Amino acid sequence: MSFWSCKAEDRCHCGQVKIGQTFVSRCRAFRSALDKIDAQPQTNKPWWAFLQDRSTLQAVFPQNRAVEDEVSIARPGFCYFGGKLIPGDEAPEYIAVSYVWDEIKVWKECSGREVTEQSLKIAERLSKHTNYPLWIDALCIPQKDNLPVKMAELAKMSDIYRGAALVLCLVPEVSSEACTTVAICNSLMSDECYASLHGVDIYGTFMFATLGEHPSLQSLFGGRWWERAWTFQEAVLNMHTFLVGTDEQSILIQSVFRIADPIQHRAATVGPLVSTMGKPPSFWDSVSKMKDAPMTVHDAMSCVWRRHATVEHDMVYSLLGVCNVKLPGLDYGLPLNEVLMQLFQSATSQGDYSWSIWCHGVDHHTANETSIAPTPDKVRAAPYMSITKWESINVALVAAKPGAERGILLPYRSTGVVKWESPPQGLPEMVKLLRKHGFRNSEIWDLVFGMRVGLCVDINRTVNKKNLDTDDEGIAEPMLNLMIMMSDGSCFTSQEILDLGGEKPQTETLGFTNFSAMAAYIWKKDQRLIALSSQGGTIVVPEENAEKKYVGSRIHVLPIEYGGVRTKGLVTPLVAFVAHADTPFQANKVGVLIQKRGTSLGSWQVRRIEFGLG
Repeated sequence: MSFWSCKAEDRCHCGQVKIGQTFVSRCRAFRSALDKIDAQPQTNKPWWAFLQDRSTLQAVFPQNRAVEDEVSIARPGFCYFGGKLIPGDEAPEYIAVSYVWDEIKVWKECSGREVTEQSLKIAERLSKHTNYPLWIDALCIPQKDNLPVKMAELAKMSDIYRGAALVLCLVPEVSSEACTTVAICNSLMSDECYASLHGVDIYGTFMFATLGEHPSLQSLFGGRWWERAWTFQEAVLNMHTFLVGTDEQSILIQSVFRIADPIQHRAATVGPLVSTMGKPPSFWDSVSKMKDAPMTVHDAMSCVWRRHATVEHDMVYSLLGVCNVKLPGLDYGLPLNEVLMQLFQSATSQGDYSWSIWCHGVDHHTANETSIAPTPDKVRAAPYMSITKWESINVALVAAKPGAERGILLPYRSTGVVKWESPPQGLPEMVKLLRKHGFRNSEIWDLVFGMRVGLCVDINRTVNKKNLDTDDEGIAEPMLNLMIMMSDGSCFTSQEILDLGGEKPQTETLGFTNFSAMAAYIWKKDQRLIALSSQGGTIVVPEENAEKKYVGSRIHVLPIEYGGVRTKGLVTPLVAFVAHADTPFQANKVGVLIQKRGTSLGSWQVRRIEFGLG
């Protein structure tokens, strides 16, 4: 089996990969790895086989975190067993089911309440293979009457999935072929050749991890289940989770998540308008973020807000369980902006400020000029995902000072007043301007692309597999230079070149070309940028309108820090927001700040800051 289109053994045009001290063509390396797997039998167990042998289940996965930590979790009000509904306290163990509701609902009667015909059919089907009670939302939660009970059950859905013995995600696109393909892909990703490709060769890892864009994987990820908001938390709250097809074919969901990472990296390099395996980059960003809960609000937004919900409030309510964020209650009568305000304030009060990073992604051409608050629509429209991880900082309690009338009570440190504002510049011109002002190439990259592609230190570590030091900027200069040439049209780099094909040995550092390609299109072609400098540092932000000036405004650092490996001697970028002089308690822009060497920041203060939620 080969998908590299090489015509003959002695004329390979697929590029070469280094394994140990030897260079081997990609197609031969792949064939060698695949031969090892073909020699091993591929067995696909149905989901109930794991329940029948609980020792196997525990060997495959550790104990559920909620059980392991002896966390008190809410129990379901009802479960389905023996053809009827039973009280939840009569079901010490149960199976929770995740699925997509039929678009046209047919209602039936069960145990004195109206339930969907679809849920009854699911219950009858699964009950043939297990004696465990089942929890299915349309069956076990009152749908048409008893609203207080319904709202109480909805509020504890995350606990219901977290506490289940097993979670079955019903995905009709799961086939026997898909099960076998996923198993082979995971084995290939454990091969030494894949380890050599990882990080260096985005295209090579993508082809290994997807078995050459295998059609069964395209079908698997093409189902509606991946696009619904609620299915996100249902898939990540329980370590014992399976994707299940219509004929009970079963895949451990972690095996599928593992494949998503190299697909996401590939999707990010080909641009927002080009699909990868039939899906846009934002879809792969969403799937690649589907890791075990709990996660930050930022990561949950990356997943859920690239999906869809029938009721817009569910875009917020469906991510609460994986973030450990508590709201006063589920209130579908509130305006969405009020629910978003509750989400951000609750996260902030618990020390999670990560949501504010998404403020950088607002499209300033179409968004309300006074609002940089992230909303589901704005996050869904963002074409990028940075490889850099940011972490919230623990801030000591400080008494709040007067601020905005409405907004988020937020800690920050001031860098001072804006003293210099650059003229609005296109992307290549901004890079050249910053070079004239003495910024290092790595600092320029971070200012302009740190939040949209990733910090230079992370890209260098990914491509070169080593850390930067004080005097070595690694690939920063060639990466910026290629980006400029691709952006202004003086260099056309085909996808074939970026995929590192050809007859020459693979050069590890050439992987930077993929990141240059990302950077070249990550800002809109007509977007102009402005550099702002205060006493404490410099930030680059998109131009809002030609009339607005920033001299006299203030730049404030947010309680967020770089979450990767620090490099001694290099300035660690910070995350900051700009407050215009006319509106001192309103965040106007968010971006990466490069602190001036030898300067200090103001002390932490807490004020209510407006982000434009109204």
